[in-house]
Amino acid sequence: MQTSLGPYGRNKIVVNHLQKYILTSDAATILRELEVVHPAAKLLVMASQQQEAEMGDGTNLVIVLAGELLKKAEELIRMGLKTSDVVAGYERAGDFAIKALEGWFGVPFWWSITVSYNHANAN
Repeated sequence: MQTSLGPYGRNKIVVNHLQKYILTSDAATILRELEVVHPAAKLLVMASQQQEAEMGDGTNLVIVLAGELLKKAEELIRMGLKTSDVVAGYERAGDFAIKALEGWFGVPFWWSITVSYNHANAN
């Protein structure tokens, strides 16, 4: 998906299960046509679909960012960190980022309420 980003992003040819050819650089379209089986990949597809439903754009960014977070998590786990420590670190980083962005823009983000609500209910 990274090669689809930006003004010089390249198109991809996707052949779906009906042998229909689709030429696009849009992550949402690519993911919609793929039959994803892996649980982590399904989460990425769901995140992309939610981004498209909420904002109508930014699906490529969601996929690339989430993919990089998963890559880094894998590295940390291979180094010996526990999965719960990686998750806790990502949650702390997310909280820090939200606070930094709120301080920078001076207004709370609509999604910060959602993140805080989901985080509070998860415990």
